[in-house]
Amino acid sequence: MSVHYPGFIFSSIFYFGLGTSAYICGRAILNFGKRVMTYFKSVSNSSKYLNAKLPNVRNESYTAVIYGAGTKAGRIYAHYLA
Repeated sequence: MSVHYPGFIFSSIFYFGLGTSAYICGRAILNFGKRVMTYFKSVSNSSKYLNAKLPNVRNESYTAVIYGAGTKAGRIYAHYLA
């Protein structure tokens, strides 16, 4: 039995690259799906925090502490709450 080395090496590299690219694409799709689900959860869940029906006896304003407000996402969230 003879082994044709150039074809064996090429096919090994090809299938390794194919598997790696499928893995990276799969991870990207899962990551995108997680982000979309987080977005939809936050849209449906934010109303109970933004439209608080607590009795405000002394007519005081609400206060929120936002950790990470120096980041872009934190600034946007702080602006949204303001």
